[in-house]
Amino acid sequence: MVTMKEIADLAGVSRSTVSFVLNKSPMMQNIPERTRKKSLRPRSS
Repeated sequence: MVTMKEIADLAGVSRSTVSFVLNKSPMMQNIPERTRKKSLRPRSS
């Protein structure tokens, strides 16, 4: 299983950002669309 930390590291964003995006938190509205997309599609090494 992939962790939020691994996703955050690959995407170059914080664990909080990944959490907000994955949980569709109301705080997600403060995160730019580009950053949201990076959180959902992190790059592979």
